[in-house]
Amino acid sequence: MTHIKKYIDSLPDTVDVHDVNVRLQLLEKVWEEYTDVQDQLEYNDDDETQQHELDREAFTETYCELRARVDRIISEDRRAKETVPQKYRSLEECMKMAIV
Repeated sequence: MTHIKKYIDSLPDTVDVHDVNVRLQLLEKVWEEYTDVQDQLEYNDDDETQQHELDREAFTETYCELRARVDRIISEDRRAKETVPQKYRSLEECMKMAIV
């Protein structure tokens, strides 16, 4: 998750949303794997219950912050594409406009 966070933190103003989507898929996989491992740890280790709760809380907070940022990036990209006038959405239409 640290690598994904560094990537998101270093994003420039213009973003390749496809690359961000790949990172989102990785982030979701990391989340699933973490919860599986953390559940096993908590189940097998009754002595460290408080520490496990703190670890889960910290990881969850980081995951949620990253997920929200990624969702915003993807939403902003969609909104930007929706504001492009319909007549300029396809290359064919752009060519027609250039010829006229």
